[in-house]
Amino acid sequence: MSSLENWKSYFNSHIGLGFLSTANASGKVNTAVYARPHVQINGDFAFIMNDRRSFANVSENPFAVYAFIESNSSGYRFYLKREVVLTEGILYDVVLSESRKPPHIQDSGKDKYVVLFKLTEVRPLVGE
Repeated sequence: MSSLENWKSYFNSHIGLGFLSTANASGKVNTAVYARPHVQINGDFAFIMNDRRSFANVSENPFAVYAFIESNSSGYRFYLKREVVLTEGILYDVVLSESRKPPHIQDSGKDKYVVLFKLTEVRPLVGE
């Protein structure tokens, strides 16, 4: 897939499952199931994060990998670098309103962050 690929269109047209891998400052790794990113017009990936291990890790270490596996076992690895953490504002409100969370899952009132990542590299999920 070319670097000009519209990732927003890709995520809207493919069924699959995503995983966000992060590491803390000491290198201890964590992987968590994550919804599809909210792709911004400039190509940044935005994720809604709770105050848990993945957020703590990207607060210490800005690098992460988001892996998306399609139903046919193909997909991509997206290498990311944290740029900005939002706790309020127009973009924060827009991203939260676009959440694809199923209606039966209730928010527990926990703090939410919108974390913007710069896309630094894209590789196929399997092979080169």
